[in-house]
Amino acid sequence: MIGRVAELDQVRQGLASSGLVVIVGPAGIGKSTLARAALGQPDAYREAGALATLAWSPTLVFRRLLRRDPPEQPDEMAGAVLRDGLSPLLLDDLQWADDASLDVVRMLHGRVPIIVTVRTGEGRSEFVAEALGLIGGTRVDLAGLPPDEARSLVDLLHRDLPEVESGRILDAADGNP
Repeated sequence: MIGRVAELDQVRQGLASSGLVVIVGPAGIGKSTLARAALGQPDAYREAGALATLAWSPTLVFRRLLRRDPPEQPDEMAGAVLRDGLSPLLLDDLQWADDASLDVVRMLHGRVPIIVTVRTGEGRSEFVAEALGLIGGTRVDLAGLPPDEARSLVDLLHRDLPEVESGRILDAADGNP
């Protein structure tokens, strides 16, 4: 991971201490990438996300996680998630999740490791991040990459790009990977 070593350590320490980490930042900043790096191989964890277009749909993130229509009550949903396995969870874009989904996260907290991502700038972003903090989640705020790391990332991804073009990318991205 370029430019995220300290944050990766922070996420791993948060998982070890509280069992719930909330990664907060703007779109494209690397929240999901950081979460996946902290959790390891894709078969070592379960992943699902909320969707802006279906924010009205109750417990969607957990229905997507389980790939079926489990019970709608939060306690029954939490039980279904636990029966499905105890591997860690990555719950992406929870700013679009409903309150029942947050109740399920609360019930799962301490029983399975959980990383949640929350995109800033959305209507419920701060509410969701604060609610998860109140139940004991460790908050990790992601900012843009420092200039040297941003340059390293552009050079890695676009080796043959002329300097003028890579400079334009760096200026436009302003640290956003």
